[in-house]
Amino acid sequence: MSINQTRLRMIKVFTGIIFLATCVLTNAQDHQTTLDSLITHNTKYINVQGSQFSGDGWEELVKKSREAKYVLVGEDHGYAEIPYLTSVLASEIPFTVFVSEIDGITASILKEVTLLSEEEQSAFHKKNASSLSFYSAQEEYELAKSISEQGAEFWGLDQVSLFSTGLVYKEMAKQSTNPDTKAILLKAAKFSDSLFSEAVRTGNYEKIYIFNQTKGHFLQIEEHIKDEGPLVKEKYAKIYDSWKIYNGIDGANHNTRIGSMKRTLLDYYLEHREKKKEGDRFLFKFGANHVTRGESLTRSYDIGNLVQNLAHAEGALSFHIMIIGKQGRVNTFLPAEGMSTRPFDISDNKNLLHYLKPFYKNIGSESWAYFDLTPIRKLLNAGKISLKDQWLTKTIKGYDALIIIPQLTASTIIGQ
Repeated sequence: MSINQTRLRMIKVFTGIIFLATCVLTNAQDHQTTLDSLITHNTKYINVQGSQFSGDGWEELVKKSREAKYVLVGEDHGYAEIPYLTSVLASEIPFTVFVSEIDGITASILKEVTLLSEEEQSAFHKKNASSLSFYSAQEEYELAKSISEQGAEFWGLDQVSLFSTGLVYKEMAKQSTNPDTKAILLKAAKFSDSLFSEAVRTGNYEKIYIFNQTKGHFLQIEEHIKDEGPLVKEKYAKIYDSWKIYNGIDGANHNTRIGSMKRTLLDYYLEHREKKKEGDRFLFKFGANHVTRGESLTRSYDIGNLVQNLAHAEGALSFHIMIIGKQGRVNTFLPAEGMSTRPFDISDNKNLLHYLKPFYKNIGSESWAYFDLTPIRKLLNAGKISLKDQWLTKTIKGYDALIIIPQLTASTIIGQ
């Protein structure tokens, strides 16, 4: 082959590479342009004036929620506006069951407390600071009160919170039939509460009860309650299992937690079906990762996937919503002086929600943005558009709607 022929072939190869690269780049740009236009076409707005919600985005949210038997609110925890929005939505569509990301024992106590007199509620919060987990935040508690006043059942699916162990031991003591056992359980509750108070004072949460006990400690309690009834034993088992999950004992981990939540949901569900209630509506409020359709952002098949399957089996609909903020302050739920809130901004590259830029980049500072994800999901599933970012793809496939609030404020711990 002559030098000229070699040069000609190299030019053709090089030209082909440039052409291919240009096609790939153009194709990627086309996909981004398609996504941007789809987002714009499927964006509506929610106007908030005091306690009034309006706008085509609000109308769409209410309409889709009315059509569904199961409404799943997936949130970024720690904000005042999200429980408020949920509360107003629940006033439009009364729910008969409220399912939350706390344990079932605490959920039952929460329900009971919301029905007490204002004076009794205040006394409870003062005596049991932060013991209601998320619902020790004023805004979350007000949401629980409003739903409780509608007569809804409360289901709790999660493990016992770091700050709820003392409360659970007190509940066990109430149900104990043996005076000696009752005293031991109250001693455990007092010990747990004292470690919590010390953590609040020092800001060091590594030594609170759930992190400060050995297996031997729990086996001693198990021995003391061996003659107790099932209510006490079930509550002990919940604390013990929570201790294992928090500390990774016997291979327990996040996946163990997810499996436990799904089993608990099925237990509630099967018991509830026996009542044969008509017109039930279920409101779930969890961290956003838990309520996706299909595989979650953390590569697990979580509560949202199970609920979607239950709805499908019933010929009903589930409506999966992701609600986040663009910037503001968040409650860390660490009830210590000076540690309760921190700033956030999802435009920061280090923020885990930064990948949602195609949605938040053009929203203003006033109205809340409502994005209908179902038309985009249909095109993704049909292979008509493709996205390089796996988290963005999972979000569009996992939720029916995305709500972005331009400015969020941190929720406030009751009594602080």
